[in-house]
Amino acid sequence: MRLFDINGPFMEALRKLSDIIIYNLLFVIFSLPIVTAGASFAALCDGMQQLAEKELIENGVIKTFFSSFKKYFKEGTKLWGCILLIVLVMFAAIRSGDYMPQELADFYMLTANVISIICSFGFQFAYPLLVKKGESWRTTIKTSFLMGLVQFPWTFCSLGVTAGFCYITLFMRENAFYYGIFYWIAAGFGVLVYINSFFFLKAYKKVYKE
Repeated sequence: MRLFDINGPFMEALRKLSDIIIYNLLFVIFSLPIVTAGASFAALCDGMQQLAEKELIENGVIKTFFSSFKKYFKEGTKLWGCILLIVLVMFAAIRSGDYMPQELADFYMLTANVISIICSFGFQFAYPLLVKKGESWRTTIKTSFLMGLVQFPWTFCSLGVTAGFCYITLFMRENAFYYGIFYWIAAGFGVLVYINSFFFLKAYKKVYKE
C-alpha cells in the first residue's frame, strides 16, 4: 500500500509527469503561431528547470507557464528569430551545393555541415540560459556559445540525448514516424527538455560556481 502513498515517490513521479504533459501541450499550442514559438519554448524551459531543481511547480502549471511566456516573450522571440534565420541560411547554403561542380560541392557541404554542428553546440543551452540568467538575447547567444564549448561533455550529452530521442521516436522502426508525432505532441518536448535541464544545470553550476 505504501506504493500509493500520497507523499510517496510513485505519486510524486505521477504528479511530475502530469506537469510535464500539461506544459508540453501548452508549448505545442502556443508554438502553432510560429512567431510565438520562441516565447513558448522559453516558458517550457523555465518550467522544466523548476521541476529539475525544486521537484514541483509551486504556483501551478498553467499560471507559471503564462507568467514565463509573458516574461520572456520579447527576448525569447528575438532569440527565436535569430535561430530561425541561421537555420534557413544554413539550409539554403547546403541545398546550393547541389548546383556546384562535384569537388567544390563536397568541400562546400563539409564546411556547411561543420558550421551547422558548431551552431548546434552554441545554441543548445541558449533558451535554458535565457530563463536562468534573464539577460538580453545577444548576451545569451554569446554566453551560450562559450558554455557549449567550455562544458563540452554536458553539451555532447544533451545533443546526444536529443538526437537519440528523435531517432527512437521517429526513425528507428518502419511507420514509427506517425506514432512519434503523437508522442511529441503529448509529452515528447517536455520530457526531452526536462532531461536536458539536468545537463544544463550541471554545466551552469560549473561555469558560475554555484
